[in-house]
Amino acid sequence: MHIQLIFITLLFFNATVLVFAADNNRFEKLLPLAELSNAIYSDQTQIKKTITQYALTLEIQETIPGLEVTYLIAKLESKKQYIIAVRGTANAENAMVDMDIKLVPEKITGQYIHQGFGEAATIIFQSIKNKIHNDYTISTTGHSLGGAVALVLGMQLDSAGFNVGKVVTFGQPKVTNIIGAQKFNHLDITRFVRPKDIVPLVPPLDPLDINNLDIYWHLGKEMLLLDNHQYANLSGLNSMKRSLGLISELPNQENIEDHAMSSYLALVIENSQKAELVEYKSSFNPFGIFGQN
Repeated sequence: MHIQLIFITLLFFNATVLVFAADNNRFEKLLPLAELSNAIYSDQTQIKKTITQYALTLEIQETIPGLEVTYLIAKLESKKQYIIAVRGTANAENAMVDMDIKLVPEKITGQYIHQGFGEAATIIFQSIKNKIHNDYTISTTGHSLGGAVALVLGMQLDSAGFNVGKVVTFGQPKVTNIIGAQKFNHLDITRFVRPKDIVPLVPPLDPLDINNLDIYWHLGKEMLLLDNHQYANLSGLNSMKRSLGLISELPNQENIEDHAMSSYLALVIENSQKAELVEYKSSFNPFGIFGQN
């Protein structure tokens, strides 16, 4: 019954048509964010190498006590820009943040937000709000849990009057409901996904309030990274087909490989050299989930 509800809701509420140019320059511009999202998993040597590569300076690098969520702030002085990168799931404490899925009111955005991601983002926001310049553009990025926290943080910074630039995430789970997604539709959000990455499909809904079931909803532009320098833009029916197609499959090793940040980074690097926009094609039959052939 829940799958049918999600199917119907997707048809009615996610019909926005998104158009992009087939432009490798797009990927080249986003490459520093992908590199930082990958480097933050590594040691200080790799982080310093990435920071130096893009002429950035490391302003802050901290780990939230208890939640063990790590983030950094890099600054590009010449363009008055900050990039905030948040690390994805790397320990048991992070896994607990992932699983804290109740949708709760969040004071800064005024929206219902995933409780775990919202808590981590709020701690970061309170820590940095008086340390960053108001006249700088702030971009946020991250992979998996890190992408979710980076997105909520972008929503909070926007709500507080900061100039939010790009929000770029990789294999990011959902963070809010339909109303919350519509509220921040004006942000420049790009969500990279892979064909077999199941993490962007969760959570489907808040199961903890049985009397008021609320469906989680994604924000921003969904960009599917394919092989051979190809990518596709997913919206409406195509996004629904990918989602429901994965729900109908048994998890396997390919799901894990497609979710790895290293896989995302490799494809962003490839597409920064040559990129071809293609039409997404799916062989998924939506009637199969209802027991029809």
